[in-house]
Amino acid sequence: MSGANEAVRLAGRALVVTNRKNPSMLDTLATAYAAAGRFNLAIAVEEDAAALASALRADALADEIRGRLELFRQGRPYRQDTLKQKRNEAWGGD
Repeated sequence: MSGANEAVRLAGRALVVTNRKNPSMLDTLATAYAAAGRFNLAIAVEEDAAALASALRADALADEIRGRLELFRQGRPYRQDTLKQKRNEAWGGD
């Protein structure tokens, strides 16, 4: 089993444990889906994660999730350095 598919499996199990009430766990599943190339699922789950984070007033988390959602809509998986690079480009840095 590939690392991305294993991540999907484990994140899915974590969602069961948290009863889909944890936006970070939803975000993790969406990120795993994107890493596995399953972008339609990644987008749907990430939209749920953003909505839940906003409902919980976890504004910083919701903003981070929305950044990853934008990547998934472009057909790009999340890498830790991807958003940092986007921020630097937006602010004129390297």
